[in-house]
Amino acid sequence: MSTRSPQWTTNYDHYLDVPHDAEIDEAVRAEGLVSLLGVPLVAGDRVLGVLFAANRDEHAFTPEEIVLLSAFADHGAVVLQTVHLLAQARASAEAARAANEDLARTMAARERASAVHQDLTNAVLRGGTAHEVARTLAASLGRSVEIFDRDLAPLASARTAASRESSSVTAHVRAAVERSRTTGRCVFLDPSDDGASVVVAVVAAETLLGAILVGHGDLALGSVERRTIERAAQIVALLALKREAVAEAEERVRGELISDILLGDGAHREELMLRARARGVRLESLRMVVAVLVPRDRRRAAVQALGTWRPGLLAGEHAGCVVVLTDAADPDSAATEVRECVRPLTGVPVLVVADAPVATWGELGARFEPLRQCADLLHGMGIQDTAVNAAAYQPYLALFGAGRDGIVAFTEAVLGPVLRWDRDHSTDLVKTLRTYIDSHCSPARAARALNMHINTVNQRLDRITLLLGPPWREPEPFFRVTVAVRMHALATGL
Repeated sequence: MSTRSPQWTTNYDHYLDVPHDAEIDEAVRAEGLVSLLGVPLVAGDRVLGVLFAANRDEHAFTPEEIVLLSAFADHGAVVLQTVHLLAQARASAEAARAANEDLARTMAARERASAVHQDLTNAVLRGGTAHEVARTLAASLGRSVEIFDRDLAPLASARTAASRESSSVTAHVRAAVERSRTTGRCVFLDPSDDGASVVVAVVAAETLLGAILVGHGDLALGSVERRTIERAAQIVALLALKREAVAEAEERVRGELISDILLGDGAHREELMLRARARGVRLESLRMVVAVLVPRDRRRAAVQALGTWRPGLLAGEHAGCVVVLTDAADPDSAATEVRECVRPLTGVPVLVVADAPVATWGELGARFEPLRQCADLLHGMGIQDTAVNAAAYQPYLALFGAGRDGIVAFTEAVLGPVLRWDRDHSTDLVKTLRTYIDSHCSPARAARALNMHINTVNQRLDRITLLLGPPWREPEPFFRVTVAVRMHALATGL
């Protein structure tokens, strides 16, 4: 192979002009070979191998034998070279076929993705919803698709005939959403499974607006499919931002309309009625004001919740609270219904105050300020999670206005000794005093209400007399004690 020329010997054991290989020597002895003739298989510049002829006796190879074996070697080299070239051709053809199949699959995936992208873009332009995005994506991928809002609550879903159920929003899914939130890319819930479900976060800047969960399916999610899912997440983000922008504009318009109704004068009645009609509200049917106190960052959620409470009402922000103008007739039921509507969607304590209905909508403005003062009064007393009728608190509002400081000072001045005694001795004389007043100042009735012996009640009343002084049962001091006890009960949420 190194000389590219025939080599021969009459006796291999005596052939010492070249190095011997132990394995070749062992093979020669095992076959009993003595004389050897070897010629190279040459094709161009390459040596493809060696063709050997051997005898088990000493034999002197003639020039004719050497030429004949060399001719055989040339033919063998041609055959080997041809086989090699055919193998290369077949490999090239196979590679070309595979490349064509990959190209066809890629082109089909891109065409499918292009159609999906066009459908999703059209959905944005014609004001589509998340449901339309879910249906389009599910039809393209042959998998179930679920879209969630910013709280990962279900927003829209779509199923196909071949799709299996997707995963629920478990802790594993939430962790995947957080990973996708930082990259904006798809995250597989089980990377080892080609048909596993995948999650992508719906984000705008650093704000999480929701997530898309694509369920299991037979179609492999390649790079084109993953980009399609990520594009769908961008479309959902655009729809969410558009929806929020429209909602914010509508809320601002309704808030301005409420402010104009409560603060406006009679000269603009027709204009206000036309503006209300444009919102689907008839001003002449509005008879009641309801004030809702929630933290500033939850007011918008409260307004959105009230938008679905009942038709024909107006809800918006005004004077530091959420105001509802409605056609309800009963303030107690209206306050309760508003609180039940708002509290689940805000997730915070909600104070709702309603007032009696008015004769005409033009009187709503006059009712609002006392209503807001009543809400401020209750909030200042620590009452922040209830629904009340403002009429029940008008006497206290007339006495103290909306200021908490006056209430605290008055209660401490009248009941201070009793309150301190209860704090220092872990007793509840204030409860005994309140029950005594509610029982028309009858110790026997108070004892029954407290489930105590009448002597125990009298002993506690004697202690109260020692703390407040004997005159506390006189008409004037007793009036102040009664009011202070009522205010203390309100302040402590009783």
